[in-house]
Amino acid sequence: MKKLFFILSFIIITLRVAAQSGDGSSGNPFYGTITANVVWSVGNPIYGSTVYVGTLANPDLTVNTGGQLTINAGITVIFTQLTSDLFIKGTGQLTAGGSGTSVTFTKDPVKSHWGHVSFQNMTGTPASSTIYNCIFEFGYSTGTSAQPLLAGGALQIDFNNVVITKCTFRNNFAFYAGAIMVYSNRNTIIRNSSFESNRVDECGGAIIIYTSSTALVENCIFYNNYSKGKSSTAYSGGAIWSYVNTSKIVNCTFVENNSDRAGDAIYSYFSPGMRIINSILWGSNDQFATNGTPGVISNCAFENIKPASAANSIIISPVASDHFTNAMAGDWSLKFSSPCRDAGINSYAGVTIPILDYIGNDRIGPTDIGAYEVILSRWMGTIGTDWNDAGNWQGNLSPVLTLSDVIIPSGATNYPIGSSSQDYTIGTGKYMIVEAGAKAKLGTLTNNGTLNLQSNATGIFSLNMSSYNGTGIANIGMYLTGGGGTNNWKWHYVTVPKDYIGDKTLFTNINPFDLMRYDESKIPNVAGATDNAGWMWHDGYAGTTGFSDLVTDRGYSFYHSNTSAVVNFTNLTSLQTSIGSLPLQYSGTGKLDPTLYGFNLLGNSLTCSLDWNLVTESDPIIRDAVYYTINYKIGSYVRNAPSGINGATNNIPPLQGFLVKTSKTGTSLDFSAAKLHSGQNRYKKGLDVTESESMSTSSVAPMIKLELNNSGNQDETIIWFNDNATRGFDEDYDATKLLPSGSDFDQIYSMDATEKFGINGISLPTESVSIPIAIETLKPGSNYKIISSQLQGLENYKVTLTDKMNSDFTFRMTNASGYSFSSAAGKFPDRFMLTISAAMTALPDIKETTKSFNVYVFNSELNVQLLNNELDGKQGTINIYDLVGRKVLSQDNIQWSYGDLRKIQMAVPQGIYIVEIQTEFQRFVSKINVNK
Repeated sequence: MKKLFFILSFIIITLRVAAQSGDGSSGNPFYGTITANVVWSVGNPIYGSTVYVGTLANPDLTVNTGGQLTINAGITVIFTQLTSDLFIKGTGQLTAGGSGTSVTFTKDPVKSHWGHVSFQNMTGTPASSTIYNCIFEFGYSTGTSAQPLLAGGALQIDFNNVVITKCTFRNNFAFYAGAIMVYSNRNTIIRNSSFESNRVDECGGAIIIYTSSTALVENCIFYNNYSKGKSSTAYSGGAIWSYVNTSKIVNCTFVENNSDRAGDAIYSYFSPGMRIINSILWGSNDQFATNGTPGVISNCAFENIKPASAANSIIISPVASDHFTNAMAGDWSLKFSSPCRDAGINSYAGVTIPILDYIGNDRIGPTDIGAYEVILSRWMGTIGTDWNDAGNWQGNLSPVLTLSDVIIPSGATNYPIGSSSQDYTIGTGKYMIVEAGAKAKLGTLTNNGTLNLQSNATGIFSLNMSSYNGTGIANIGMYLTGGGGTNNWKWHYVTVPKDYIGDKTLFTNINPFDLMRYDESKIPNVAGATDNAGWMWHDGYAGTTGFSDLVTDRGYSFYHSNTSAVVNFTNLTSLQTSIGSLPLQYSGTGKLDPTLYGFNLLGNSLTCSLDWNLVTESDPIIRDAVYYTINYKIGSYVRNAPSGINGATNNIPPLQGFLVKTSKTGTSLDFSAAKLHSGQNRYKKGLDVTESESMSTSSVAPMIKLELNNSGNQDETIIWFNDNATRGFDEDYDATKLLPSGSDFDQIYSMDATEKFGINGISLPTESVSIPIAIETLKPGSNYKIISSQLQGLENYKVTLTDKMNSDFTFRMTNASGYSFSSAAGKFPDRFMLTISAAMTALPDIKETTKSFNVYVFNSELNVQLLNNELDGKQGTINIYDLVGRKVLSQDNIQWSYGDLRKIQMAVPQGIYIVEIQTEFQRFVSKINVNK
């Protein structure tokens, strides 16, 4: 070639002709210069669909200022000479390609290669050059380090506004940039294109992006490109070499590229402004290398090892079939099961994420990593709850029977839970996923593929179906949380979705020791026995009765010491879709203490919740209370009560074990009409049912929920009102406070004689009623608070809390109000008294005060709490006097805040003191006792 290139500029040797010559036929190829509008189209009577370029004497063709070359779809351009090039210069313009058959740039069949297409030294502001649906093959450029502008085996771009879309670059070669060289300060766009088997002696097996370029490479595939890097360790990048620029590489797939230097896919040379987003780099353990700050790498996938700077990125296996549809055939589209599906990011500052993938499909849901988007039916629920309404599915891609992969994601506006059942078949090789917190209602589900039901810390799946069959498998993840921190009661009531006869490994592989079931018949009939003796270790530890089976509808207690764990039920060939009548065990007849017996640990083996309000009992002797584990506590709920405690509701989540109690033999509970969807999250604070299919009624019964709170360590108890309830224990209205041994949290409950109530149902008083409130505190402290976290239906009643250990101080309880106090560690069964009285009734049995402040001393600290909002935001003064009237402490300009607790150090001798609080309009005086 008669051209000489220098590092930053070049000189063009004048061509021998000034205008295009030839007719484009094999005998008379085009050469020379185009300065007008020229179009090559299929059907030209001279060259048909094949255009030849270059003669031995004049190997090149140039599109110069004023010229525009348009090459329409279906044309094959054959460059006849080893050095034949197509130049675009000045303000020249190239438009190549179109829909239909590709435009192909290739070599003479008897030659080994041709030159390349070169956009050189732009002048002025040329119109955009568009290269669409083109094939570049066997291009060749032999520039050396002294001739860096002679680079790019197929395309050399030193123009702005060059857009390359849906093109294929294969088997091109150069010393630098095997396929495309993008020069300094250029804004080249390369979209939806493939680069295969391009190679270089130096760097950039497919592409070089040079200094200060703002090039965009998106939705592209790079396969089997190679960089030798023979001159320098910094020359590498089997696919891309990036040199000091702010380019963007978005949703690209790099597979099996190679370099003799570090960085088989990408090498970044001092390019801190570069962005690599949503891209797969696979084929070796050395996909990315850098010299200097690497720039941003986010939401990418790397084989085996990922760079330390790769944020929110994943590591994927070296097995191609784990990710790609058919790697042997060069099909790098993603499988539905690939971890790259839905693992990308939908937006990133300064980067536009493409809304279509490599082949033009919509991006569905969270963007997939890589050039291909998995095509699936993803529920959105923007119209309603109808499965058959295409408008409820993203991109209107509603499921096609047996042909679709389906995802029901968490966080949808609505869910497919309409009243009409929808039969559906998961086709062979297809998937249906119900994500954690998502739900769906189906009629008959025929599974000939794979059903995945997921759960995590945010929630659990819910799949309500009338029947289940098919030849496929189901996989279920059951998330467990251990409580964490100092809360060491990490037992969980669980069950299984199918029978596991002779197999306990689901749990014992996680913890080989701590798995139990409950058998109340094993409680010894001796004085001093407790109901805890009914727990049986699975391995027969401590003389208990071991067991080998895990069966549906039965609950188990499982312990693990980690903060969280997932029990995976895999390869299930059947699922339970209904629970009928379950018999209850009672062995207390004739025993010394029959009250110890009758607890039964059952299990919800369905893939959706059970509504406890819709469970029917064979005998009213069965208690209406249900107990199950939530986080590190036991929550409880009473049928048709207005609320539960510690997160429990009427909704028993999937795979949840739960305790019930009977006091008679031969009783049973019928769950036939109780299955439904709910918003209840497993081991999370409960939510009320949100699905209209539930037939249970929402109670508006008057209620007080008290929360004992010490810096987040909280427990709850409820007093609710029903005209049929009594002060004693009622099977229909009360729940015993279950106090798990070894639990590490403070507790609160109400009392009646020796009975401890978690939920206490009583009738509304005609005048007043007082209920003892007990607390158990683990540690001494002054930050304790009893909060009326829910107070409803008592508008015509006054509710007060009296602290007997604080001079019978009485606090008026309103919704969300709280009383602060100090406490030693221990059990205090009668410290507090809750009184509910009719608004017009006197309270002779308590000492009520209208004081504005609660004042007490703990550990030489004065604690002062403002009890009303009248003084909220006001300022005042605190003075403390001894009994002879001497002022021992004073603080001025204190700003009061309703509900806040003000602490003041009391460096005074032991004794009795007078506290005076003065505000703008009031004076408050209280006596305190300082103990050392």
